[in-house]
Parts: sequence; structure tokens; C-alpha cells
Amino acid sequence: MKINMNKIAAVVLTAAVAFSFTGCGNKDRKSADQGDVKSSDNLHDSESKKREDVNIYYGSEPATLDQHCDETVATAVMIRNIYANLYRLNENAEVVPELAESYSVNSDFTEYTFVLKDNLKFSDGSDLTADDVAFTYTRALATDNTYYDVIKSVKALDKKTVRIVLVEANNTFINDLTVEYMCVMSKAAIESGMDVANLPSVTSGAYTVEKWEKGKSIVLKANPYFVKGEPAIKKARVYFKLPEENVYHAFKNGTIDYVASVPMAEVARFKVDDEAEVLKYDYLRFPRAEEFGVFVNSKSPLAKLKFITPADCVKEPLVISSRLLVQKEIKSWLGTFAEEVKISATVNLPFHSIQLVRQGSGIAFTLKRNEVFEGVKFLTLEPKLPIRTILVWKKNQILSPVATAFLEFVKGSME
Repeated sequence: MKINMNKIAAVVLTAAVAFSFTGCGNKDRKSADQGDVKSSDNLHDSESKKREDVNIYYGSEPATLDQHCDETVATAVMIRNIYANLYRLNENAEVVPELAESYSVNSDFTEYTFVLKDNLKFSDGSDLTADDVAFTYTRALATDNTYYDVIKSVKALDKKTVRIVLVEANNTFINDLTVEYMCVMSKAAIESGMDVANLPSVTSGAYTVEKWEKGKSIVLKANPYFVKGEPAIKKARVYFKLPEENVYHAFKNGTIDYVASVPMAEVARFKVDDEAEVLKYDYLRFPRAEEFGVFVNSKSPLAKLKFITPADCVKEPLVISSRLLVQKEIKSWLGTFAEEVKISATVNLPFHSIQLVRQGSGIAFTLKRNEVFEGVKFLTLEPKLPIRTILVWKKNQILSPVATAFLEFVKGSME
């Protein structure tokens, strides 16, 4: 059976973000703030034994928490957890309602009308209405972020109904609403002076921001009014820097429950290769090699080429993965041209690289894709650059139902 690697990648990201806030695996954990703390190694034990906090090392600190002012992955990860969307992707990468109850669209796909769910609340208990949706998207239109250029106008028809008029026909607009930059914010809180960029204390998502120590960590606390119910994990501390410990030791001794990104200097400690398992990890090695290529702007002279060579990469800035191991592979492929190329941005998601290429930020390295995206063209590399993909998880860890179902899905796809 052929594996849809693009779909798997999308689910990995969604599951990883959600999973980071719903589980842990260390029996005895030393908290960075509280000294020695005992915790159950099974989150499904009785209520009295459940962990209600989690510590995560992410590494990349956002520049802002204002979704309308930044498109970096670091900001997107935080936004994903503190704000809710009208629609969102579930664990199967399917578009499902979140704040919206339903929608209708006119015959030419230029006007979408949304009906919100009943009794929606922000994290402070205030009502979340169609006025907040209209305010959020109207605020977005006043920024320089080109993602919102598809929207012509937004209007609240009543407390539960909002209409969005598009610049041109778009029959996939519901998919567009699932991204982090289309979340719903509180009109009253922002107009009252809430610090959206640094301390958004009134939010619509699963968490709200309790504290942000710049250069160190962000502390998130559960939203009791979240549309899907208050999260089981009541507090999450996301670390960007560990001043006294390296990441590997912090993870091994339990100070950190999850590691979302590994510093280059410590990659070897976590690495899994063909000969052995390092530490106590299970893994799946996908049976076929993936192949790198690039996205180029459809209007670029490079779009006329049949493939891209290392010499071609000197002609425009590059958008590459933020993962250092991937950067190393690309550098090796570039050979002597590696010293001549310019990097315009680093990203984690194909979506972000597509947006940057559309905006003229350069050419973006990505895995070979079969989809067609408006405004960009995919080209293969010459010589080829194959890469093997590995899915890794910790042994003897109690996985969430979502993570368990995901692993079964992947294993089934490989049979």
C-alpha cells in the first residue's frame, strides 16, 4: 500500500502540538520551579494521581503572540494552543467545526455565512459572539499580512451569524480557516488594552497565557470555558532555553517531559540510526525514500526550468527547513555553491514555505509533492536528493488515544 506522506506529516504536526499538552512519561520528575515532585507514570490512573502539568522544551521562541503580526512557526505553535478557529483539522487531518456550528455558501463561492455554536465563552467567561469574529478578521485586514488578502469584508449579521465576503471565488476557503492565523480574538479585551503581543490573558483556545519570561519560557494555563471542555492538563510550561542543563539531561532526568526540537549540539544523543536504538526509543522507518525538490514562484524565470541544480540556487534566496539535520543535507547537496547562497527564511511547515514563495521571498526546499498550489511550481532537483523518514517515540510511555490511533494508522499504511 502506498503511503501518503504528506497526509502523515500534517497529522504529525497536529498530534504533536495537542499531545504535548496531554501526557507525560517520567515517573519521578524534578520540576524546574518546585523541587522534587512525584507523579504517576500512567495518566489514566485515578483522579488523585493524574498529572495536571507538563514541561516541554521547544527551543524556538516566538517574537510575538499576535497572530496578525507574525507568520513564523514559533508563533503558530503558541497560537494553535491559545486561540480557537471557526473550523480546525482533527487528528485525521479532516476539517471539522470548532467554534462554528455550520456554514453556507453562495453559488459562486464568494460569500460564506457561518452560524456559531451556542454559549461560546472566552477564557474570562465573557461571551464569544459573531462581533468578535468580525472584529478579528477586520483587524487582520488592516495589517500587512498577505494571508488575509483573500477576504474583502466581514460582517456580523446577529450575535451568532457572521458573513465573510471574498475577493474572488474560493471553494476551499473552509480549509483556509483552519490555520493558526484565522483564530478568533476578543474584541472587548483588545479594545480594553490587553497586551496581545506579550500577554494575551483573554483567549478562545484551550489555554491562556499566564506568564512569559522572555528568553526562557511561557506558562500556559487551562481555559475552563474552552469549547471542547477544560483540558486535563491545567498548566504547561514551554521552555525556550535551559540555562543550567542541556536538553538531553533535562529530558532524561524528568525536568522536561517532552522535547519538540533538538539543538544541533545534542542531536547525536537522540539520534536513531540503522545499527542501533539510542536510549530507550521505538521507531518506524518508512520503507521508501522521500525526494527533495523546490517550490518556485510561478512568475520566476526559474519556473521555466525542468529541474533545479545547485548553481540555480544562487539566483534567488532560499527558504529551508529549520531542522539542522535537513539543513546539513541541503548544504551537502549544494556543494561548493553552499557558500554563495543566501537564506531568506527557515520554516517547519510546507504551508509557510508556499506563502513565502508566493510573496517572492525566494525558492523553498520541500519534499516531493503531487499537489498543485496556486502561484507556485514544484521542480525536482538534479542531482537527486533522497532522504529517509523515521517516526520515533519513547518506549514504555503511556500514549494518548490520539497518539495510539496515529501509530496504528501509520503501521497499517506500511503493511
